[in-house]
Amino acid sequence: MIKNLIQRIKNLDSVRKRYLGFTMGILITFFLMLTIVYIVQIGIYEREHAENSRNQLLDIKREVITDTVNNTITSIEVVKTNLEETYKSRLTRYTFNIDSGYDLDIMMDFLSNEAINSDILSLITTQDGEILFQTENSKGYEKGLLGKDLDQSFLDVQSTSIGDNILYAGVLNETIKDEVISRMRNRIYNDVYFEDAYLWINEVLNYEGGDNYGIRLIHPNLRDTEGSYLSTNMTDIMGTTPYLTELTGIRESGEVYFNYYFKRLETDEIAEKMTYAKLYEEYDWIVAMGVYYDDLEEYLATTTKLSEDQTRESLLILGLTGVLLLFIGLLAFFKLEKDYYNKSNVDLKEQIDTDELTKAKSRRAGMKRLQVEFERFITTGENITVLLMDIDDFKKINDNYGHDIGDKVLMNLVTRINNGVRDSDTLYRWGGEEFLIISKDSSVDGLQSFITKVLHLVEKSDCRMDNSSILVSSSIGATQFKKGDKSYDDLIKRADDALYQSKRQGKNRGTILI
Repeated sequence: MIKNLIQRIKNLDSVRKRYLGFTMGILITFFLMLTIVYIVQIGIYEREHAENSRNQLLDIKREVITDTVNNTITSIEVVKTNLEETYKSRLTRYTFNIDSGYDLDIMMDFLSNEAINSDILSLITTQDGEILFQTENSKGYEKGLLGKDLDQSFLDVQSTSIGDNILYAGVLNETIKDEVISRMRNRIYNDVYFEDAYLWINEVLNYEGGDNYGIRLIHPNLRDTEGSYLSTNMTDIMGTTPYLTELTGIRESGEVYFNYYFKRLETDEIAEKMTYAKLYEEYDWIVAMGVYYDDLEEYLATTTKLSEDQTRESLLILGLTGVLLLFIGLLAFFKLEKDYYNKSNVDLKEQIDTDELTKAKSRRAGMKRLQVEFERFITTGENITVLLMDIDDFKKINDNYGHDIGDKVLMNLVTRINNGVRDSDTLYRWGGEEFLIISKDSSVDGLQSFITKVLHLVEKSDCRMDNSSILVSSSIGATQFKKGDKSYDDLIKRADDALYQSKRQGKNRGTILI
């Protein structure tokens, strides 16, 4: 076949041979040009691919550190809110349980016990305002406790009568802040992020900057320097002023992205970091997180080389197959990243809506549920039943047996109630030893039997110690939505009034206010 083809070419006349040569030359030139364009395009594609990959990876990492900082600020707010609710509830119980007939000397002896009242400021005055007694930690805060001066230092101040005298008790915002710091430090120390990334918190003392403008509050890489002062004049190894850059951005917009050089976690190696910082205004905290660029460049160099080899081979053999595979790979990568952060948000929401100690639903979850049920009641008239329950004399259990036993009593109670009520009945920890049950059953006829059932479940949640048991009882206030209610707060107020009646009538009973 080849010989026949050659012979046919030889038999052509000179004109036709020149025409064939010309045509073949054009085809060869075309293919050579196409090959050159092909090679050039591969080079351009590889450079564009490397640049796009770098930008995409930067965007992903920027999104990761941004989401992490925002989630941390959300966690700080949740911890702060829960602690404020806990301390307010504790202060309410503290003053509520004081009997006006208590002997003054006994009360002063009790209030002097720092182990019991270390974080509550207390003082006793006559009706004329003469101070008869005060705890050590209340000195300097007399005006705030007595309400003679508008003092922002206090979260809450409450008072109650002791015979002819008055007991004032309060909790400082600083107490809440110190507890938030402790909990966030424990979390940040133990959290593990990708590629040696870590999160830290600085506190701003002076937004104008300069020496001692802030304090290094929490820093897992510099734990021994926590509490030290910071200056906007400080420079990194390259001579830049990262603290000045950070503070300027925070002052202008409340958040900032910037780069600086810092040593790696648990090593002395210096590397460039891409950092995101955002202000938590309540405490003047700058929450920040950074990721090292050299990790990015190393990862990029590895993936780029592999991509170049695979791209050449795939384009030479299958053309668009390589591009398709790369596209699928990028989609899969983005899908995995998206699924990971969706799962993180779901886990955080679950933690927020669940009480950490008892695993009952949290007060936050309860308030959201009550809002939904109130709107349904206003729209459709569909009602619910709410039981507000408080453990009787729970303070005595903590005082006599310790908070660990008290915690065990709470956990046993939640387990008993959850196992004993219907699936449609939901238990929420409303605060301290106070719980809320929301029932979809709005029948008034069966309400008393339901209350009796819950009272018996509480009695069965006793805590055994050696050969004895700590008997537990509760008081309950029950109610439903009524026409004229402006919000679910009206329902809670009725339930609280009913609970108070149960307490006054001897405890271990329930009262219904419909």
